[in-house]
Amino acid sequence: MTSTNGDASTREKILRAAEEILVTQSFSAITHRSVAKLAEVPLGSTTYHFKDKAELLKEVMRNILEAESKRRMSAEPAEIPSARAIADFLIYLFVPDEFRNRTSLAILYERLLEAHKIEGLQHMVAQDQADLFQTVERQFENWGIAPIAGAAMALVEGRAVQWLNQDGSFEQLEQRIREDTALLLAAKQQQ
Repeated sequence: MTSTNGDASTREKILRAAEEILVTQSFSAITHRSVAKLAEVPLGSTTYHFKDKAELLKEVMRNILEAESKRRMSAEPAEIPSARAIADFLIYLFVPDEFRNRTSLAILYERLLEAHKIEGLQHMVAQDQADLFQTVERQFENWGIAPIAGAAMALVEGRAVQWLNQDGSFEQLEQRIREDTALLLAAKQQQ
């Protein structure tokens, strides 16, 4: 039993180290050697738990995306949607709390772009994005505003990318998204 617990502990150390390297550097910086060094485990432990880099990257990405999926599932949308409640729901889904500063959000976007280029990760990232869009569409359908779900998602992503290239606080980004959402809802009501 001890060796099983030790194996699980070593595996977790390896995964945490790989995730840290991913966040602070890039996918390409994740090697068995760099992970073993950061995790403070023998190099052979990384190859014992993960036969190659591809397997390690998939497991790191799977863990990250599973945690993100659980976080999104915890969203508690308002029963009666105001423009602000809709905007806040979208912001919550699209921008995790730990990425609400320019540097970390830029890193998140950069890593997602990197993942799209790595064989074996493209499908995982695409599925995560599809799940996010389905979550939004489902909630907008519950609110009776399904036709504007796509426009609302594009609005949030567009504003986030624009914010990355400008000065301003995260609160200013939130305010712009809220204003845009109010305009989008007003335009829908006029139809």
